[in-house]
Amino acid sequence: MIVHLTKGELCLIDDSLTLLHPKSGETEEYPPKIIYRMLLPSASTAAPIELLDSIGAALLEAHEKVETEEDAGVSLDLSEEYLWLIREIANTNIMFGKEPVGYNIKIKVHQALRQIRRDEVIGNIKVSSNDVTYDRDKLDALQILESDE
Repeated sequence: MIVHLTKGELCLIDDSLTLLHPKSGETEEYPPKIIYRMLLPSASTAAPIELLDSIGAALLEAHEKVETEEDAGVSLDLSEEYLWLIREIANTNIMFGKEPVGYNIKIKVHQALRQIRRDEVIGNIKVSSNDVTYDRDKLDALQILESDE
C-alpha cells in the first residue's frame, strides 16, 4: 500500500526502530533474533532490515528534496505487516517542529489499512458513476452490497 510520508514522519519512524536480525544457525522451529539496541519504553520496536532500508532510502530522498526546495514528502510502498508495525510506534503526542508527526502517521496508517480491508471486500468490482462528486477511494463496501439488491 502506497503511503505518502513527510521528512518529519520518516525521522520519527527511523528513530523509533532498531534492527531485528536473525542469528546465524537459526532453525524454522526456533528462529532466535538479535536486537541491536535496547528498546525504549516509548513503544519503540525492532524491525527487519528490509523495512529499515526502505525507510532510510525514503529519508534520503526527502532530504534531497528539502535541499532542492521541492516538496519534502515521499511515497513509500508498505506491506500490511509493516503498516501494523509502524502503527505501534506512532505515538499521537509526538511533534517534529510544529508538525504532529505521530498523529499524522497514525491517520495515514489507518487509512492505508482501511483501504486494504476495503479492497479485500470490494475486489475488482466494476463501479461506474456519472456523479462528479464520486470518489472510488471513499466508496464504502456497504454501498456496493446494497446496490446489488
